[in-house]
Amino acid sequence: MDRYFLGLITRCRDEPFLAEFVNHYFHEGVDEIFIVDDNVEMEMPPSVINDNRIVIEKSQKWTSYEVFQMADVNRILKKIRNKFDWIISVDCDEFITTRRNPDNSIRDELKTTFSEFDYIKIPWVMMACNGREKNPKKLLEELTYRWDYDKIHTNPYKWNQGDYWEKRILGKSITRANVIKRMLVHKPTVNNLYTLRSASGATGKIDSYDIWHENYGNEALENSVLVCYHYRIYSRESVRRKIKYFKKFREYRSNKPTEKILMRTDYPEIIDETMKNKSLIRKKKL
Repeated sequence: MDRYFLGLITRCRDEPFLAEFVNHYFHEGVDEIFIVDDNVEMEMPPSVINDNRIVIEKSQKWTSYEVFQMADVNRILKKIRNKFDWIISVDCDEFITTRRNPDNSIRDELKTTFSEFDYIKIPWVMMACNGREKNPKKLLEELTYRWDYDKIHTNPYKWNQGDYWEKRILGKSITRANVIKRMLVHKPTVNNLYTLRSASGATGKIDSYDIWHENYGNEALENSVLVCYHYRIYSRESVRRKIKYFKKFREYRSNKPTEKILMRTDYPEIIDETMKNKSLIRKKKL
């Protein structure tokens, strides 16, 4: 089996920006991408289907959202864990990138800033659609508003991702493959917690093995080494699709999301063109 530096696992169900997603991560230094096809109805782009760096596997059927989210990811992880040095597990609306040193890639930072670590927790940058009705044609170029991290955003719904109280933010992670025991939604369980070397993707320094970033405001965001741009709501159209999707899981019966509730987390407060600029620069280089 060939050995690679960086692998990525994601799930896909009718994701309109899948081509942007895989293009972004290949530019960030990912070697191979593994996509869980969750019974996709929307046809995947030929650029994704025909790329020999992408492996597509069918999802199994699950009735619980919590089980469904990670069961297929861990099935793939079990098969590939000895093939990579580092593993990323993210959704198709999550774009990890560099901030403090924008010309660097994720790969660059793993080889330098984080070379002595095993686990890196990376804060979300919660993006907003500014109430737009229809999906954008280009996600990264058209959605340029984010939350103001110096403000307090309460959680109006318990399924809400991006819970943010008093400068406390969630995120995703990157982990060395050889320390992962099982992948969870935000971070993995690990083989030996006592020897784990954990770091903050924000500061590039030693930090606790969790997924929270405390006292994380706009200044901390601007100076973060790695961040994860999270395009959770990119239109009202996308919200309605999410609600339709949730209905197949048993959690929906006791915890029904509505368009009004989900749109409460759309906070278009600060213009942030980081991902737009990176996308346009990459286009020019093609």
